[in-house]
Amino acid sequence: MLQLTIPQSQKYVPGSFASGADILFGTSVTEGDVVMEHLCATIRLSLTDAQGAVVKKLTLVSLSDDSPIAGTFCLDPDFLTLSPKDGTTSITIDLPEEGVVLGTEPVDFYMTIPAGTYPEGFTIVLEDAGKHIQRFNWLRETPEAQPGITATAGSLVQFATCEFDPGAREI
Repeated sequence: MLQLTIPQSQKYVPGSFASGADILFGTSVTEGDVVMEHLCATIRLSLTDAQGAVVKKLTLVSLSDDSPIAGTFCLDPDFLTLSPKDGTTSITIDLPEEGVVLGTEPVDFYMTIPAGTYPEGFTIVLEDAGKHIQRFNWLRETPEAQPGITATAGSLVQFATCEFDPGAREI
């Protein structure tokens, strides 16, 4: 088994995800030909705020202790699956010191997590410059679906576009 680390702190990159956050694994069946396979999925959160709020902190939290999203994982190269060894259930996006200003056009934030099913879903916790906190719960893919979020390797999973309201407590 191979070990790899998915970073718990992922740098904010406008329009993309942090360098080193999306893990690929390469295999070769013949000399010289290497096939790269994704082991992670990327979550995109789009935020707006007509008042121009400044996001200072963003954290993605897996709601199940059995579903870590960062830390050390073991790779089974035969099945391209990751098993947690020493994982954590949260990822924090490392934002610029001045924060990220929101407007009426959505600003996208990307987080890379291991491919898999997250039966309890996620919570995204936002904090603005005034230390106001807002939580968005993401419990299922569609209203009629069973609870849980499936993140397929190599895919982009879109969280709903949300209006950030620093005065709100939870959505």
